[in-house]
Amino acid sequence: MAEYWRLKPRERRVLHALADTVLPRGGAFELGALDIELDGPFERYLRGMNRLYAKAYRAHLRVFDYGPLLFWFKPRRFTSLGPEEREQFCKKLEGHKRFGGRMFLFLLKFLIAFISFSDPRLERAAGYEPHCPDEEDGG
Repeated sequence: MAEYWRLKPRERRVLHALADTVLPRGGAFELGALDIELDGPFERYLRGMNRLYAKAYRAHLRVFDYGPLLFWFKPRRFTSLGPEEREQFCKKLEGHKRFGGRMFLFLLKFLIAFISFSDPRLERAAGYEPHCPDEEDGG
């Protein structure tokens, strides 16, 4: 039986292209989403879901690749756009007049940010220093 939570190469390409657009290297932070391990944590997240939801997320990645055709009427896939066009496309979706258009991007963007900022290097770059108070701290 196929592992329903495993990303296929095409799904990985879409994930990486969107991650690089959402959190590029040298953007707000020195490190970008492609500087950390995305595939393993993404697959672990999917593995924790029931089969139907995990397959839906994977399908969402595949459909997102056709987003420029669906929302922009450009006969190109997201993964074939250059960095500037990808950014323009994401901005168009963020400002889409329909909730569904905005959520089309948000669901994947949220998961990329969730996974990316789980990496200790990006946590520190964002200024988050996890610290649990103990008795010595008075907490």
